[in-house]
Amino acid sequence: MQRYTKLFISGILLVVLSIQNDMFKEFIYQWEIDQKYKITEINEMYAGAPTSYQFGSTRIDTFHITNDEPPFRDPWDNIINLADVYIKIDGENKEVLKNFPVQMDEGLNQYSHYVSYWLIHNKKTTEDSFAIVI
Repeated sequence: MQRYTKLFISGILLVVLSIQNDMFKEFIYQWEIDQKYKITEINEMYAGAPTSYQFGSTRIDTFHITNDEPPFRDPWDNIINLADVYIKIDGENKEVLKNFPVQMDEGLNQYSHYVSYWLIHNKKTTEDSFAIVI
């Protein structure tokens, strides 16, 4: 009986250590990112952020073509249409997301968390970058 108790306590200890280790790693990673970069998510800056964006000489456009399926409500009570979402860079199609949910919203927010524009400022080199997060 004592052997099983020791194994059980050892198992619990290993689980707790592994969970805390992952949380600790995530905390350190986030701290390092915050020290090196300032990331601004354009979607979160304001409601109705534009789907077109000019970064330097590069133009990024995001648009969608709805499918023939009727709209439906998601668990958060948003009206959703399924659509093919297109991402164009300088007029050239770079990505197509097939049958993705699109909200009945304005601007970039209609793509919820599926498409996001990020401005990334490197604090050390003072370089600015742009990322499209899909």
